[in-house]
Parts: sequence; structure tokens; C-alpha cells
Amino acid sequence: MPTILASGDVRLQNTNYYYQVFDKYGPSLKLCFQFANKNFTLGTICMIGIQMLNILEKMHNQFIVHRNLKPKKILTLPAKNEFVLIDFQHCVKFKHKNGKYIGQGSKFSSQTQLTKFSSLNQHLGLTASPKDDLESLGFILMYFLKRGDMFRVKEGGSKSKQMEEQKLRMIPEKFCKDMPIEFLQYFQFIRSTNAQQYPLSDYDFLKKLFRNILQQLNLNEKEFQYDWLKKMNIQCQNNSQPKEDGQTKIVVHEPQKLEGIQEEVQTELERSSFKRDCNHKQSTLCINDEEDTQFESVSNKMLCLPNMYDLIKLKN
Repeated sequence: MPTILASGDVRLQNTNYYYQVFDKYGPSLKLCFQFANKNFTLGTICMIGIQMLNILEKMHNQFIVHRNLKPKKILTLPAKNEFVLIDFQHCVKFKHKNGKYIGQGSKFSSQTQLTKFSSLNQHLGLTASPKDDLESLGFILMYFLKRGDMFRVKEGGSKSKQMEEQKLRMIPEKFCKDMPIEFLQYFQFIRSTNAQQYPLSDYDFLKKLFRNILQQLNLNEKEFQYDWLKKMNIQCQNNSQPKEDGQTKIVVHEPQKLEGIQEEVQTELERSSFKRDCNHKQSTLCINDEEDTQFESVSNKMLCLPNMYDLIKLKN
């Protein structure tokens, strides 16, 4: 979660503003996903799941539910494998300090705020709980696994209603088809819990599901590098490498030949006559067959001339 460095009130042009200062963070997962051409590797998706579970565990232990998880709300940290969760505009408390469950007053105020990552309980208007955040995280991971192809909606109808119907009919076994079994176990576990069981006493069970996949892929969690960082490093290396001989050529023309071509072109240009037809209201360029052949001859000779860069180099 972000750390506030400074905050306060400021008055600008007769208007009071409240400001907050945070550290500078990297791009969101939404931008990283687009940068990687919507193709995250399985290792990257599992690492995202582990790091997000660490964030949600800390937040849920404070009896807070985010309720609006999206890839664009998750920011990267430069030179680190961790993330920062932002935008707590819709967050609510689900328990009092004494541990008593809050059963009212945390419904979404507008159906337009619902997205493909919202939990089913949010669509149904039920009281929010940490279960909703965990289910939203599962939808985000499946969104990456399916390369963005998830919960399609048709134009002309209510998008939130269409997504609600798809989530009501969703069968985890079918939804997680052709995916590692750990993702199916994740959704089955979330579906089997209820709001009163949160915060969970053991989030490590869910993290272990993704760590099992990393172990099968022979990936080290501490030394892991995300897909977008690998692509950025490759691009930096390509840009820093000097160009090989032969890639960039400067054509050096002999002065005598260059002057001869220029004089010949200039002579033929002077000979060619372009007559304007003044009978029309708008001026048009009229060229007969003889002049057209002459113009083509001039154009072909002009192609033999060097470009402006070569002329400057030759002059110097």
C-alpha cells in the first residue's frame, strides 16, 4: 500500500485544495500487460498472485475491503518485485475493532462502477467482505491467463447485467479449463468460504498454490524478473549497441560527375515548357505528350542526384 510522504491544504485562485504526496511508482499492470502484447507468462502471473495476496492479507487484517480491484489500480515498484495498491475511494470496513461483523452499509452506490473484475456478490448487491477482493484477484489472474478474453459483453444492453449473468452461470471447472489445477483450487476455496470467516487465519494456503507452480517451472521467487522488465532490458540493450558496418552508408559522389548531372538537369528544366490553361476558373497544369516525355527524362536524371545530407557532406 502507498505511503503518504506529506499532506495538507493549499489555496489556489480562491479555491481550497487538499493534497497528498506519494513516492513515484512505476506503470500499472494494465500498461505492463499492453506493453507485453497481452501475453504474460505463467511465472509472471503466479508472482503477481503471490504479491497481491501479501497486500490483501495486510489490508484485510485491518478489517478493510478494497472492493475495486483492477489491473490499473495495481502499480509496479521500480527495481522491485513488489506492487502498490491504490485508489481506496470505495474501500469500507467489514468488521469493528472488537471483531464484530458489519453487515450493512457497504453496498456499491452505483451499478456503473462494476467491472469484469467485480465479484458476484458485488453484482448481487450483497455486503462486501474480503471474499470479494480475493475473487476479484482471481478474475484478474484469469484475465491475464486468457490474454484479456474474458466475460465478453454485447452492445446495446446493460454491461453489468450481462457480466452478472455470466458469473452466475460460471462453473469453476469449466472456467479454469486448460489451466493449471491450482487456479481451479483457488476458485473452489474462495467459493466455499463465507464472509464471517474473514480475515482468513492462513493466507499462506493460497500463496502456496502459486508457489507450487513456480516450483514446477523451476523459477526462484527472489530472483524472478517480470515479463515487462525483460522486454525493457532487451530494448535498452538493442538501443545501446553500436550499429555494425554496412548498416549506415554515406554515398560519396565525385564532384565532376555531380556538377555534370546538375548542369544537364538544369538545362532540360529550362527547355521544358509548362503552359497554364487560363480558360478555367481554377488554374490547372496542362502538359502535352511531348512535354510529358521530356518531364519524365528530367525526373529520371534527378533520381541520380544525392540527397541534401550528401550535398552538405560533399561541400564540407
